Amino acid sequence: MVRSVFEILLYLGVIGYVFAWGQKANTWIPNLEDKVTDQLAVTQGVAKTESLDDESIMLSLINLERAKQGLTLLRLDPELTLIAREYSRAMLERGFFSHQSPDGGFASDRLRERGIQYRILAENIARSMNARAAHRDLMDSPGHRANILRKEFRRVGVGIADGGIYGRIFTEIFAD
Repeated sequence: MVRSVFEILLYLGVIGYVFAWGQKANTWIPNLEDKVTDQLAVTQGVAKTESLDDESIMLSLINLERAKQGLTLLRLDPELTLIAREYSRAMLERGFFSHQSPDGGFASDRLRERGIQYRILAENIARSMNARAAHRDLMDSPGHRANILRKEFRRVGVGIADGGIYGRIFTEIFAD
């Protein structure tokens, strides 16, 4: 029987060997946020010296939060990812930051245009210098946190546009 977040993550293969030795009571405790890149390298078979993209890091951070709550891990949906990437790029290139585009469209419109089926949909957007900071900001926002942890969601698309010294724009699209 699974008794803790640690055991759930280990069972799911999410964290594998990534732990830090706890100083109190000599117990193992997960050191998830600082070690997610190393864990991605292990689970995806990437050499530790290779750089992993921020989209993969965001997906792992989302799924780590969901695993902590005993929720189903989300699968990366290529169609949602393409739409998320395009929307991040559009916000960067057109100089806006909003769930609604200057043309008046929302995430639901973007999915409908592509013929993507869903019953429940949510979108998170963030501006930050890196994936960990963007994820932390989203988790600190009650509405964005609720989207990440909504039990009905089964798939996600993550898209990032890099504005260089001006930071990155992150879009997460969640669907059932």
